[in-house]
Amino acid sequence: MEVRSPGETERADVGASHRCPRVIRAALLGAISVVAVLTGCGGGGKPSRADYLKKANAICQTEKQEMDALALRSTGTLEEAIREAVKIRERTYAKLRAIRLPESHTTPSEWLAYRAKAIGALNELLQTRPRSAARRASNTRYFYANARAATIARAYGLTRCVGFAGS
Repeated sequence: MEVRSPGETERADVGASHRCPRVIRAALLGAISVVAVLTGCGGGGKPSRADYLKKANAICQTEKQEMDALALRSTGTLEEAIREAVKIRERTYAKLRAIRLPESHTTPSEWLAYRAKAIGALNELLQTRPRSAARRASNTRYFYANARAATIARAYGLTRCVGFAGS
């Protein structure tokens, strides 16, 4: 007979009375996993198109408010206003990129790509001299990317992401 201390005896007895066969434990874990997936625990699923639109439109509405406030400020130069607008657009872009894309919808990715191109063109524009050919070329790239982003946004239902703060 094995000799155990009083604490070891209690632990051994408790462990023996609560043992489950491996099959039952595995079935319980499986059932818990299924319930967790069905209830959305862990955030593993892709959002619906409606969820994506709701989040993206809310972010774009905030961008529009920031751009409106910038336009109403009368201080500073045009260059400073463009720089501030680019910062607002970059912050918004980062927030939009952080939203999980809906499954089997390539449109948001295409829209985000054109937004990125528009921001890139604005950054290029800021590196050029006013009234230069390089500035006109950057401006043309911006307007093309902006128009394309707006067209995609409108078609997909990103209603708050079209217009003045659309790209």
